[in-house]
Amino acid sequence: MEVGTLIRVPDAPQAALDQAGLYQIPVSIKGGTYQALVDSGCNQSSIHQSLIHPRALDNSRMVKVRCVHGEVVNYPIMPVDIQFRGEKHRLEVAVNPHLRHPLILGTNWPLFNKLLGYLCADASWGKREKAGVAVAQLGEAEPEPPEPVSREQSALERNILPERDDFPLEQSRDETLKNAFDQVRSIDGQLLHPDQPLSYPYFSILKDKLYRVTQDAQTKQDTTQLLIPRSRREMLFQAAHCNPMAGHLGQTATLNRLMARFFWPGIHENVRRWCTSCRECQLVNPPATPKAPLCPLPLMQVPFERIGMDLIGPLERSARGHRFALVLVDYATRYPEAVPLRTISAKSVASALFQLISRVGIPKEILTDQGTAFMSRTIRELYELLGIKSIRTSVYHPQTDGLVERFNRTLKSMIRKFVQEDAKNWDKWLEPLLFAVREVPQASTGFSPFELLYGRQPRGVLDVLRETWEDGPSDSKNEIQYVMDLRTKLHTLGRLSMENLLQAQDKQSRSYNRGARLRQFTPGEKVLVLLPTSSSKITRKVARTLRGHTASWGSQL
Repeated sequence: MEVGTLIRVPDAPQAALDQAGLYQIPVSIKGGTYQALVDSGCNQSSIHQSLIHPRALDNSRMVKVRCVHGEVVNYPIMPVDIQFRGEKHRLEVAVNPHLRHPLILGTNWPLFNKLLGYLCADASWGKREKAGVAVAQLGEAEPEPPEPVSREQSALERNILPERDDFPLEQSRDETLKNAFDQVRSIDGQLLHPDQPLSYPYFSILKDKLYRVTQDAQTKQDTTQLLIPRSRREMLFQAAHCNPMAGHLGQTATLNRLMARFFWPGIHENVRRWCTSCRECQLVNPPATPKAPLCPLPLMQVPFERIGMDLIGPLERSARGHRFALVLVDYATRYPEAVPLRTISAKSVASALFQLISRVGIPKEILTDQGTAFMSRTIRELYELLGIKSIRTSVYHPQTDGLVERFNRTLKSMIRKFVQEDAKNWDKWLEPLLFAVREVPQASTGFSPFELLYGRQPRGVLDVLRETWEDGPSDSKNEIQYVMDLRTKLHTLGRLSMENLLQAQDKQSRSYNRGARLRQFTPGEKVLVLLPTSSSKITRKVARTLRGHTASWGSQL
């Protein structure tokens, strides 16, 4: 039988990567390049009939193909030479006149299993923003545009779990881990040199896997960091930085998230270089700006005793009609919340605030700016009913509520990075992005907001990865021991968090005071007042007006 000859037909179907978000790869056939759909649920590769010369189908044998709707259809089958990444293989493909893609590669393609390895080890393969799980459309209906797959669904369904059995072998063969193997101090809990003092950090082998063991200087708790071979490091960075539940946070947050579970030689430089070269971060992050004046507030010791509250928007109207978001941050734990809103009326703000109160209790103080929604009679009556003290910032001086204002900037930056092509679903991204912030240690407290509130670290994507390479979770404790340990840990974390906050506040004050200058005014002195005139807080180019005023009372800036 003659090998099929491919020709370029004007109305041949084109790849729909930008619409459907499917796994597609470029393959070469007879000198031409085509986008092929890779489908793990298909065991018979197929090609569109428009790409096959009609004479090549003469006397071809038939093959039965079960379509997605269950019907079995006979299609001609013929061999075609397909080249991918320098490797060429002859593959028998079914010729389908109604295929929605130029070529569908199933499990009978010789390079299919090797491609799965590329997906785990080579993060540059394909377009990660469009990765998803594909199902071949082999029906006999007329070709229709593929049903769009949301970016949120495709990102969460991405196959990032590698094989567990190959991990110890990869560790032993990695040249960058050779020195670590040479410095191993214990194997399965048994010290190799008991007569020598054990100092942190040190390397250990547990169940054939290499770890780095460190000890926290404050809690004195040991942390085991799984040593990662070179082939899996960039994939880990994608999970720790570019994943929706990672949020494109900065270098420090990404490094802390990784080093809580993993380690490899040169991790600091790798994370710095990868974060610096991240495309989304370069497009969205603002340039460095001078620090705003600091005014330290009294520190809080009880979670959700004082919360800061603010509104962001208007944003693009989402598919569910949301244009704003109510942002709340706890001053004790730095735990953030965000609720999408259709309007910023007092009623909608009060309803969103009551959702938070139903979960964490009634706060004693709420710090807001002097926005209309926060100054309304409805909000004042709600505060009086619940015994909440209202604290307001000065006009045009949001620095008083700097904790919330800084989180607003972080949240808006994270949203822009994930909704560049899906702006109408920004409200669906709030929950995974909030998880990203809650999971990493906060600079002032030294602990993650989640841990300060719940007394434990959340199980995130990186924990799932680690459990995949290990033998499973550790043994659980009984209920009484768990409660006792949790009480002790919460007490310790609260004390350490307060100490870290005091140190951070003192450090920030000293840093600010080096460039601060106290200015005083006398009654009758002419001054200029800066009044922003833009109606949108998110507008990058804010129009400003300087107006002349007379100081009518002793004041200082």
